Amino acid sequence: MAESIIPSASLDRTQRVAWGVLLISFAIFCLLCVASVIGAYFFLFESTLPMESELRVSRGTAVVVGSDMIEQGVRTGLQLFNSALISTDTISQAALTVYDQNRENFPVATLTLQSGTAVDMKT
Repeated sequence: MAESIIPSASLDRTQRVAWGVLLISFAIFCLLCVASVIGAYFFLFESTLPMESELRVSRGTAVVVGSDMIEQGVRTGLQLFNSALISTDTISQAALTVYDQNRENFPVATLTLQSGTAVDMKT
């Protein structure tokens, strides 16, 4: 019975190919991980969706600067549709409610703006 002997040159070539496949696969895995983290960051923190919101002032006066850069004092309530900078002075308090228009104006979040608060809403 003849024993099969693999030449060492062929064995070295096979090991190099195996190591090459392993290193290329690891590099692709690392790139996918980095791309996933960057994609998740931009999806969660940089993407915008225009939503209707309502500002209700419970005490004092809230100041709203709209996308047209006109400053407006609000004492009761105001519907907001665009970008706005909302601020309260030291004696004011307001509530900002954000609605989901796709689900029949279902309230998504309500923020309480206490005295000395500023919120920059971007669309």
